[in-house]
Amino acid sequence: MATRRRREPGPKAEPLRVEKGDGAATVWVPIRHAADLANVSVDTIRRRIKMEQIPWRRDLRGRYMVTLPAGSVLSTRPALSHEATASLLFRLRNCAALLTEIRAQRDQLQRQLEVQQRLLEAHAEAEADLRRLLAAERSAPSS
Repeated sequence: MATRRRREPGPKAEPLRVEKGDGAATVWVPIRHAADLANVSVDTIRRRIKMEQIPWRRDLRGRYMVTLPAGSVLSTRPALSHEATASLLFRLRNCAALLTEIRAQRDQLQRQLEVQQRLLEAHAEAEADLRRLLAAERSAPSS
């Protein structure tokens, strides 16, 4: 079994802290966010950190953070393309239609259950009446 070397932790940084130096503001972001913004995998960002191509730090929770120009970080999540937005909207509408159908089925099943419960109660009452009649017949004197 191979042993893994521990890396020395980098300097600590708070998430999304803006720093101004050399005239350009930078922001520290988690590597997942940086990977999304750069349209690369998290492994690519990690390789670039390892090759010292990207400045990095660890935040207070020990997560890797990399620095990006402040202008490149517009939100906590990259914008979706028009196609992705349309696809999500289509899926949302399908889910809404399915939910409406499921609710209608639930309502129908509740109505059926109510009918079955009424039939069961009527059956129980009829059975009780028959038992009373049978008991009365057995207790009546024979002629």
